[in-house]
Amino acid sequence: MKKNSRTTGKLIFIGLVIGVLLIANLLIGGKLNDREYEKQKAVAQISQAAGGSFSLGEIYVAIPYTYTYSVVSTDGKEVECVDNSVKKIPALSIDYKTKINTQMRTLGIYSSPVFNGTVDINCVFDISIPKNEDGYKYFPEKATMEIVLSEKSLVSKPVFLVNNSKQEVSYLVSNSYEYNILSSTFHCYEGKNTLDTILEIRGAEAFKVMLTSSESKVSVESDWISPGFSNYDYLPDVYDITDQGFSASWNLPFCSPEGKNYVGFDLVQTVDIYKMVHRAISYGFLFIIVPFIVLFLFDVFMKINFHPLHYLLSGAASVIFFLLLLSFSEHINFTLAYVISSLASGILVSFYVASVTNRVFVGFSMLGVFALMYIYLYFSLQSEDYALLIGSLFVFTILACVMFITRKVDWNNLVSFQRKDKNQDDSSKENITCKGEF
Repeated sequence: MKKNSRTTGKLIFIGLVIGVLLIANLLIGGKLNDREYEKQKAVAQISQAAGGSFSLGEIYVAIPYTYTYSVVSTDGKEVECVDNSVKKIPALSIDYKTKINTQMRTLGIYSSPVFNGTVDINCVFDISIPKNEDGYKYFPEKATMEIVLSEKSLVSKPVFLVNNSKQEVSYLVSNSYEYNILSSTFHCYEGKNTLDTILEIRGAEAFKVMLTSSESKVSVESDWISPGFSNYDYLPDVYDITDQGFSASWNLPFCSPEGKNYVGFDLVQTVDIYKMVHRAISYGFLFIIVPFIVLFLFDVFMKINFHPLHYLLSGAASVIFFLLLLSFSEHINFTLAYVISSLASGILVSFYVASVTNRVFVGFSMLGVFALMYIYLYFSLQSEDYALLIGSLFVFTILACVMFITRKVDWNNLVSFQRKDKNQDDSSKENITCKGEF
């Protein structure tokens, strides 16, 4: 009973150690959140300095008009009033041809992509000028061709070619300060009117175009190798992604001219180290419990009496892996950071266990366990779609192995438990007491 009581006490103490290490793992997760927040602030500063996400909005012809009407004043007199407004006419068709070049900008240890390029715009308008009747008077000779786009998106002042005639462009700031308007005055004619212009643009994070015409064609060529199209209303009809960049095109022949839909792409960074480390930390309990199970099995089968402090230090070294992974991955390639961190943690624990037991075999066994876990975790991180399946199978396999290995153990009376390949006298001779016996 003394042996059983001591084993029960050790298991309780080990449970407390596991709780402490899980709390430490949560603290590392908190540090990860802090570092991720710092990166988000740095990325936001880079993006803001580069002009932010590029957004190309409405393109329309605005025909000014006046509306004259009469009202009766409080003293009973009829007073004539005049309202000034504009009638917006969207394009019949617009063709956007875009070329984007990207580069990485750095702030401290953090980096984020920015881009510059050109948008070649060709618009066709089918304009029917309203008649001057019922108090309305239109001024087609004072019409304006207008393009709405996000603030700070232009590198240079463009030139509008309206009906094959060059027009000066004014830059109007909106009241909301979130977007600006390029405007050019021209004489609007009944029927077909055209606009051709090239915008030299800059931006960061995303490129998007609002669909405001009845028919829209959008094509993009860029050197960015990982575009994201899923956040927009339409996926490209055709796209090609290579190691040198991508090309994509949209052909939308029946769009709503109300301007509620967008197409475009995001500059997705393929390796988000903070997301990867977040996913790695979610498996932290395995890196605490599995080594403890292995140590306890050595305790039971090989009579190696580990002290709870040995469990604590071994578990702490396992948890430190995640802190090392976070620290290294901010400065070097994630895969290299993973290899360095896993080797450092795995070798440290294995060498420590081999030293306290004076058995090289035990150290190599621990090294094999860590190698298996780190290989499993790496492939789980790389296979996001199958991470849950891989994790479930791994946990099931570990549990099945422990159940199989311990199927003959009499947990109610560990004193009488004997290994089948040795008698009681031989087992007692192999009993190893580590320094700091519990």
